[in-house]
Amino acid sequence: MSVVSCDILPQAYCGFKAGDNTHPDLLPDIATGNWGCGAFNGDPKLKALIQLMAAARAQRGVAFFTFKNFSLEKELQNMHHLLVTHRTTAGELYELLDDYCAVIRSAHTHVDLFDWIRNTLEPWSQL
Repeated sequence: MSVVSCDILPQAYCGFKAGDNTHPDLLPDIATGNWGCGAFNGDPKLKALIQLMAAARAQRGVAFFTFKNFSLEKELQNMHHLLVTHRTTAGELYELLDDYCAVIRSAHTHVDLFDWIRNTLEPWSQL
């Protein structure tokens, strides 16, 4: 099962997309935060990227609230900058997350998601 095959990606997209007769440019940015990262012990980095993919697909901007987690705030800013710099699409990010999941499962160890994405994308910029 894919790391992003859970229900949150389609749920986020359905919640973020504009109505059929509404142009996305006429809608405000989405204000969101750490879905499922409290009592449910979810990974805030993963949940943020899933929401970013859904918002990108829905053609909406995002205001992501980290609730005074300044380390996460900085990491998300850096990751967003990296993804934009590399012109990473939502589909490409989905594939990166799927690859990350496969690596984690086969290695049976924890690798930080953002470190893994950074190490995967940065060699491409050196070509």
